[in-house]
Amino acid sequence: PRSTLFPYTTLFRSDRARQEAERLRGQVVATTQMKARTLELDHREKLLQSVFTSALQELHSVEQWNNYQEIALSLVREALLQLNSNKMKIRVDEYTKKFLTDQVLEEISKELKVHVSFGKPLDLQGTGVIVETDDGHLQFDNTLETRLTRLQNTLRSPVYRILIGETI
Repeated sequence: PRSTLFPYTTLFRSDRARQEAERLRGQVVATTQMKARTLELDHREKLLQSVFTSALQELHSVEQWNNYQEIALSLVREALLQLNSNKMKIRVDEYTKKFLTDQVLEEISKELKVHVSFGKPLDLQGTGVIVETDDGHLQFDNTLETRLTRLQNTLRSPVYRILIGETI
């Protein structure tokens, strides 16, 4: 003899099966969306990395700009102010050294009321300046390469928005 609950039990099982199917479908959709988002983020990261790598390779072209002397002076002033010491040495690459003569260094020293002298030249470390305290304990790397690295996190979003055609 069948129970009078048979239609309800079948209905209950059918309802549970439907709920289970909905749950599984939801998991599949969520997993698919997560994978798609991960692929999108991977693509974005590769694109941004490509842009920053290209920018890094092009930094040496800044030396050819008409206003590079102003840029070099700005790099020195900023680094000197960041270190905030009375006696400092600046290290510059060979090309930047052409713009930062002893006379220019003397003028900057007077302007900022600090003693500044040249340290050993930068080898292949970058374009721009590194300023260090006279005792060598502190240094501020203000090469263009280091500046780009420091700004990279800040620049990521605006650069990506430009790449996808948005206006900033």
